[in-house]
Amino acid sequence: MSGTIRMVVWGAVAGLCLALVVEACHIELFGNFHTVIPDRAYRCAQPSVERLDKFIGELGIRTLVNLRGSQSPAPWYLDECRTTSSHNVSQEDICLSAGRMPCVHEIKRLIEVLDHCEYPVLFHCQRGADRTGLASVILLLTHTNAALTEARRQLGPRYGHLAVGKTGQLDRFLDMYESWLVENKLQHERATFIRWLDEGYREYEVDWQLLEAPAKVAASDPSLFEVMARNTSIEPWHFQSVRTAGFHAYYFVRDASNRIVYQGRAGLFEATVEPGDSVKLNVVLPALKQPGHYQLFVDLTDEPYCLFYQIGAEPLTVDFEVQ
Repeated sequence: MSGTIRMVVWGAVAGLCLALVVEACHIELFGNFHTVIPDRAYRCAQPSVERLDKFIGELGIRTLVNLRGSQSPAPWYLDECRTTSSHNVSQEDICLSAGRMPCVHEIKRLIEVLDHCEYPVLFHCQRGADRTGLASVILLLTHTNAALTEARRQLGPRYGHLAVGKTGQLDRFLDMYESWLVENKLQHERATFIRWLDEGYREYEVDWQLLEAPAKVAASDPSLFEVMARNTSIEPWHFQSVRTAGFHAYYFVRDASNRIVYQGRAGLFEATVEPGDSVKLNVVLPALKQPGHYQLFVDLTDEPYCLFYQIGAEPLTVDFEVQ
């Protein structure tokens, strides 16, 4: 490599590093504040009371969308509620995760909020990068004429989001929508996106069947619950024998005081379950020494990304007595 080319390459690398440092400083010093739609929608990291006061006063914010969910009695959440209440600003709590696929019910609730809230609106999560980026994408997809590629820029390095590790699940959500559009030869429109949420976003769906379950269990004996899980999603399930990868059944038992007294995994074997096929799972419980009423909760999990119920699927629950 010639000296001139080497200098150009090093100059480009240095420029990129400088740009990343400048952006990181902006995120830390200015709370990752950005405009999504001028005079209509803004985004930021978790605002302090002082910063939230400033945003409300200077931008005329009428609705605050907190993407961290209801967090009472966390001090930041209580302070936020007091601040919005004192300014007569609506606060909407939406529960999204930065590290797993979004729940379809929460995405639909977000759209409903955006359909009926007063504007301007301010989105925030903790860092203002991942969940806030996804909410900004959805706002553009459902309330503007922005193309999917344009809207997706809200979820990118410019705002501190990197599509690596668990946070890449948010990009995967949008990748699935984009692939569905291509497969069905469709262009993005608001109605098409909502249709996809109903018909196409079905990677984590299951139909449960309880095959055998004791209604009463002796306190001195272990117990076995046999269940069948039918794959009603659009992708295969790949079960693996290791606990940290692939699909498994996760289960736990609650006592009458709603305390979890036991939890475990089933389906630690190698198998592929195609859409429409079923898999039999044995849920084994140890002896539960304390007599009383218990409830078994069973769900599938895609390690380490999500439990199915977190995306909107129904888990299996079974009540039983220990005598």
